[in-house]
Amino acid sequence: MDQIKLLDPKDINLDGEWLFWKEEPSPFFIYSLKRVGLLSPVIVDFDGNNFFLITGYKRVRGCELLKLKVKAIVLKNTSLLDRGLIYFFSNIRKETSSKKLIKPLKFFKTHMSFDEFESFVEELKTFFDPRTIHKICLCIKLDNWDVIFEKENLNVELVDLLMNFEQEEIDLLKPFFENLKWSYGNAKTFLRYLLDLKKIKKESLSSILEDLKFFDVLNQKLSPKDKMEKMLDTIKQQRYPYMFEDERE
Repeated sequence: MDQIKLLDPKDINLDGEWLFWKEEPSPFFIYSLKRVGLLSPVIVDFDGNNFFLITGYKRVRGCELLKLKVKAIVLKNTSLLDRGLIYFFSNIRKETSSKKLIKPLKFFKTHMSFDEFESFVEELKTFFDPRTIHKICLCIKLDNWDVIFEKENLNVELVDLLMNFEQEEIDLLKPFFENLKWSYGNAKTFLRYLLDLKKIKKESLSSILEDLKFFDVLNQKLSPKDKMEKMLDTIKQQRYPYMFEDERE
């Protein structure tokens, strides 16, 4: 049977990988907590030794700052998957952005069986745009690209375009998005023109990137904006001579 206990915030572990959208309390949240106290309990799991927060990060942090005890519903020995599901359904909203869905879907893919995850994804498509869910599933298939999409260095909507490259080419492209935040339009142009040049010149992406000296640009002491503008100008100049007259107008 679940129990409700008063806990010291410092006794609650806040590092769970299932806490997908940790948010620090705002000054107004702190003020309201100070005025009326903690109205709804957080949920924690007790594994016999430690308390792990499942949901209620902002409330625990607020109580910690105000030196208040935390009212908590205590579950016992819940699985990592169940912790993730409880957090997800306690915090998900219809308007949740696509980038915020990347982390939980990656978590569930890791902790669910293949069939279970496929079923879960199909269920999500009844509540969210199926195209968005499809694109997010593509994002998490790419090795270590999830952070790039979460930071919006590359818009999730462009993952279909990225998937036109071979896997080894996608690995080559990663440095161009790890520390550069591209607008949707500029990233689309950059990727589209690279694909065009591959087709027109019948060369590998590696050769094209070397010829354009793009790796050199990444290492130059330029601002992120200047690096992106320099690469865009270069690739447009390379692509432009191959355009048809009606494309130039």
